Amino acid sequence: MSDTTPERRNCRSMDMIHTHDKIIEIVLDHVKSAVISVDESGGIMTVNKAACTILDYREDELLALNLGEALNLPQISRFGIRFLIDHLQDGHTTEFTFTPQSRLTMIARLSVTEADLEGKKIYVVVFDDVTPLREAANTIRSLASFPDESPMPIMRYAANGDCLYANAPAKALIRQIESDHMKTDWMNLVASVQQSMQQTEANWVVEGQVFKCLFVPVCEEYVNVYLRNVTQEVALLDEMEQCVRARTRELRETNEYLKKEIMVRMETEKKLRHLSFKDPLTGLANRRLFMERLEHALRLAQRNDTRMAVVFMDLDRFKLVNDTLGHDVGDELLIQVAERLTHCLRKSDTLARLGGDEFAAIFEQISSTEDMERVAEKIRTALITPFLLGQEKVTIGCSIGISFFPEHGASMNNLLKAADLAMYKAKMQRNSWCIYEQTLSDRSILAQELSYALERNELRLMFRPIVDVEKWSINGLEALSYWQNATLGLVAPEDFMAIAESSGQIAMIDRWKIAAGCRCLQQWREQGYQPLMLTLDLSFNVLLQNNLAEHVASILQTSGIPPQQLEFSFSEFAAMKASEKADQALQQLVDLGVKISINNFGAGYSSLNLLRSLPIQRLRIDRTFIRDLNIDDDDQVIVKMIVHLAQLLNIDIVADGVENAQHLAFLRQLGCRYMQGRYFVPLLDEQDVTDLLQQGLPQPDATAVNKDFGSNE
Repeated sequence: MSDTTPERRNCRSMDMIHTHDKIIEIVLDHVKSAVISVDESGGIMTVNKAACTILDYREDELLALNLGEALNLPQISRFGIRFLIDHLQDGHTTEFTFTPQSRLTMIARLSVTEADLEGKKIYVVVFDDVTPLREAANTIRSLASFPDESPMPIMRYAANGDCLYANAPAKALIRQIESDHMKTDWMNLVASVQQSMQQTEANWVVEGQVFKCLFVPVCEEYVNVYLRNVTQEVALLDEMEQCVRARTRELRETNEYLKKEIMVRMETEKKLRHLSFKDPLTGLANRRLFMERLEHALRLAQRNDTRMAVVFMDLDRFKLVNDTLGHDVGDELLIQVAERLTHCLRKSDTLARLGGDEFAAIFEQISSTEDMERVAEKIRTALITPFLLGQEKVTIGCSIGISFFPEHGASMNNLLKAADLAMYKAKMQRNSWCIYEQTLSDRSILAQELSYALERNELRLMFRPIVDVEKWSINGLEALSYWQNATLGLVAPEDFMAIAESSGQIAMIDRWKIAAGCRCLQQWREQGYQPLMLTLDLSFNVLLQNNLAEHVASILQTSGIPPQQLEFSFSEFAAMKASEKADQALQQLVDLGVKISINNFGAGYSSLNLLRSLPIQRLRIDRTFIRDLNIDDDDQVIVKMIVHLAQLLNIDIVADGVENAQHLAFLRQLGCRYMQGRYFVPLLDEQDVTDLLQQGLPQPDATAVNKDFGSNE
């Protein structure tokens, strides 16, 4: 076949094209500039080795990217290659600052050339890393301005002795240096340096100041002169020495002060550590330390394969002591209880007060269940013995719950829960102890008993009078629900209301309370006693019941009680969770004439929005702020703010927990008219209230009532 056949010619052409492409590829790979071809959207088509090196990518990685992604310029990804073309200076080149992969910020000089490939436009992007050049230029500019910015006098002389340059500090000296009597010596010195081309130092006195001069030959034509004011430096050194001496004295004094402060800080930290791990009233371990000790004891028991026990203890009838004899007596009782419990335990055991009248203990390395039963009986016997509190002899009891590792749980939570359940089982019998059994469920026994309370007519109302201290008369009564159970005895509301709420029985109890309270109020009205305000503490859940306002209206109509004598009081925390339906129910009660109040105000959820959004007519200050008024300045400030706020909003205020004449005096000074607490009268049943209304409120000691707050006379 002839070499001139079409097939042979095509084959030779293809070889030439392949060779040409190979040559171009070799040339591009040896070019130091980065060369990248892209389509109109910025998609990368080809790259050379320089591009991979500069951008720190492999070739296959770059080919999978958009140019905007490779250069970390999101504008290219968004607007395509036109973004670069539009920024070319004079249509040729431009500079971009970007941050490529795994490198610091780079300055690149870039050009874009448009080409046509088989009818499609492609773009060849060529760029160089000019970062070192730009940094060098900046350095040169910075160095060029150095003499002008230097505080040191700097001059430059020519070979003929002419001064070619002097910066600002040098201009102030050059006239004196080149004066008639100094110029000759100065010029000779410059000429000598110029001839020898050796760096020379000399001292020169100008107007009484000594300058150390450094002559530096730059080339055969120029000599630079640098001057240092030695006199100023000596004076500065003297001044610095004086400053150092003064500063040394200050540091010595500061060091002594810091030593004292450190000692005070260490003592304070020691006290804080004690407070953070100890109960401030009894000195026992607190809940935090108890939990840490329990975690440690559990790890040891697991590692050594030994038994341990967790014991929960809850005092019986402590609430009654607190309400009838006061918090000071209650605190003294807790201290004596802690002392008796300490004598019942080994030194290696951990005894803690968890809060209120709840105590707990950890017993490690228990030999047998019988040993713990003997300890529990020892504790029960110790606490059933009467306590002498001042002139009062008080008898309480203790309900004890016990759980064992590993039988009742392998974790802290399981052991604690088991001991808690056992304690509630013991509380059913009062003054007894109980070891956890699998059949116990979370407070289920108490909830089950409570479900029969209304059916068995076991609920009772107890009353706390609200006193008008201006008239010294009873303004109203707060009604509280107590549970008289054959097994549990008299159960205070705080001991069963949470269970009633969680078990869905609270609304029924609240409806019973409204009806029972109105019946009592009706009887006192029929007996001819003054109009009284009856305050009923209710759960916010009662507002979610249907037809509450109609139910209350029916009771008021049957009893003949004016609605203005009925007040519904809700806890501050519950009111914070009010819903639209609850708001509507509140407004319906207000429209009916029933008053609304918030109790325990200030206990931790105080909200001005609450006072603005709900139809509240009275606030009741939480008793915890009243209790420590005479010893806690913060409580005084808080009570003042609450009373002042209520006065500004034209809302009545009731101070709860008044226990002494100092409380009374302080609150009277603030203009607080309504109060309640043991100072006036203790907790009363229905018959006690009748007797009180008949006999009148006991008159206090006039000197005690009228004396100023804080007076000890």
